[in-house]
Order: sequence, then structure tokens, then C-alpha cells
Amino acid sequence: MLILAQIPSFHSLRHINLVSLLLCLAYSACATAASVHIGDSTQDRLFGIFNAIAIIGTTYGNGIIPEIQATVAAPVKGKMFKGLVYLQPTNEVLEGTFGDPTSKQFSVRNVVPRVMSRSLSVVVATVVAAMLPFFGDINALIGAFGFIPLDFILPVVFYNLTFKPSKRSLVFWLNSTIAVVFSAVGAIAAVAAVRQMSLDAKTYRLFANV
Repeated sequence: MLILAQIPSFHSLRHINLVSLLLCLAYSACATAASVHIGDSTQDRLFGIFNAIAIIGTTYGNGIIPEIQATVAAPVKGKMFKGLVYLQPTNEVLEGTFGDPTSKQFSVRNVVPRVMSRSLSVVVATVVAAMLPFFGDINALIGAFGFIPLDFILPVVFYNLTFKPSKRSLVFWLNSTIAVVFSAVGAIAAVAAVRQMSLDAKTYRLFANV
């Protein structure tokens, strides 16, 4: 992350995207397998499975960015670059404070503050994330409340509302089924995440996941 944070944007970085995809697949497989096998009872295993589904939803949530880019009116390049700047408010503030707007982007006067500030922000974020004892549980909660509705429920609901397919058509009922099923999955996953947080609270300590 220290290296990737120095890149101005992720535009056309196909190899990094491929590595990210492979890591996501590996993480998803490990999370699902662990949730199935870890647990002293059927109840623990069941909630663990839904907890893993919510974490997977968080992991794959970033995949919606290319879909958003595909719907942006041309030219996409300028808009997406502005979006990337907006999504890095910490870097923007630090570089605006310590950088020199009159110098070139890759001049020593701007490169040194950029490398130092971005590295510092990554280190601080990593330490805070490692310090939180419920990091995985928080990811599951975010996935249940945020990414599962965003990725699986709202798109099919908006499709039915926008294009209004016939209620007798296969598309309408398929979309409705997807929305209902993933609404139930999201609700159960939210309960599983809160349950896991309450269980982990009994052994609360900083850097518990390290």
C-alpha cells in the first residue's frame, strides 16, 4: 500500500486490478471455509457463514466503480480523475498544505512532500485498522448494511422501476426474487455481524487481530 499510495491514479493499471481480483478471490475462499469449519455449534457455523457473506460483499464492493464509470457521460477521463481526487481528501489537504502549486507535479519540491504525506497517511490508517479489535466484524456490518443492498438489491429494484418490465415476464420475477433473497441475506448477515461483535467484546483488547 505504501507503493500504491504514491500513484497519482489507478487509470489503466490492468495488472494491479488482476492482482487485486486474485487476492479478493483467495480471501473470499478463506473466509468462507473458515466460517464453515470454525465454531462449536451449528448456530455458530450458520452465523459464521452469513458473516463471511457480508465480508465478501464488502470485499467486492469496490467492483462497482467501473460500472459507475461506464454510466458517466463522455468524456469520462476528466470526471473520474476528479472523483479520485475527491476520494483522497487526506492526500489533497496534506499536499495542498506542504506542496507548491507553482512547481511541476513531479518536481522535487512536490514529490518529497507527496511521498512523505501519503506514506504517513497509509501508516496511520494501517495502525488504526490493526488497533481496532472488531475489524472483521465491522467489515461484515458495512457489507450487510451497505454493499449487499448497493450491489445486489438496489440495481434490480431500479431496473424494474425504470424499465417497467411486464409483471408476467421472467425478468421481472427474476429481479424480484434476487431482491427478496438478498434482502433476507443482508438482514441475517447484519444480525450475524452484531452477534459476532458482542461475542468479541468479551475478549476486547487493542491489536487483537494482529
